[in-house]
Amino acid sequence: MGRPVTTSEEVRDLFNVTANAKHKYDTWSTGHRRADVVPHVLAHTTRVLYTLTRDDLERVRCPSGEDEHALGRVKRAQAESVADIVDWEPDFAFTHVFHHALETLGHLPTWQEFRRFCENDPVARRALWLPAQAKIAEVQDSHGTTSAVAHDAMRWRVGNAYYSSVREIHLITLLRIHGIDVRFHPLADALFRVDAWWGHTVLSIYVGNDRFRNAGRGRKEPPERILHGAAPSFAFETINLAPADRYGVVHLAAEKDIQAVAERLKANPGPEPP
Repeated sequence: MGRPVTTSEEVRDLFNVTANAKHKYDTWSTGHRRADVVPHVLAHTTRVLYTLTRDDLERVRCPSGEDEHALGRVKRAQAESVADIVDWEPDFAFTHVFHHALETLGHLPTWQEFRRFCENDPVARRALWLPAQAKIAEVQDSHGTTSAVAHDAMRWRVGNAYYSSVREIHLITLLRIHGIDVRFHPLADALFRVDAWWGHTVLSIYVGNDRFRNAGRGRKEPPERILHGAAPSFAFETINLAPADRYGVVHLAAEKDIQAVAERLKANPGPEPP
């Protein structure tokens, strides 16, 4: 048997099955993002994510020879004072860009690798790098924010989103190591609010301050509401992990806690897919 892959078609077959889900999908697929974002997301295949190991996670947690962490020397209070950047939502969700990087590079990128990728990869540059630069310029022009403050605010926003994605990938990878065949796709994540799933069990993952989830926004609508009325029904598991206790360090959940989640899921596997 070959290595697992997950396509957008599988996501649509599994989750685009309720009136609410279909409305969200139809609105997204025919909206202003249809010419750029939609084809990219529908063409995405999750493959590399399922090959990650503990060593891959450790490489990102403690990058060799790359001392600068994702938040740099940015001060939180100053960064969060620029509301237009803290609450900024580009057309491409952060999860779209991050998982494009993961699948294109073939490994989990460090912060520095991800930053270089966004600057140089044609898709990531169009999806995140150039919109971020444009937003920085807009904030400077419209609010008189200094260049340094605007750049720090964007670093804070994207850096936190990077950390959030790494923490979620760490959890998914260790659940798989502990025998839970967890699946992921950015279409499910960004559109249907499904952080990950196992069969017909939907996982919602919260790490630290859930204000900074994925692209820096709190969850607008829970998957329970989007998928209400599905037949067969879904089970829903919420996984809460402790907040970071040290600035500038990728805070990863303790493996014993993830193993406990895996054992709980095995004991209560939820409905079987049809």
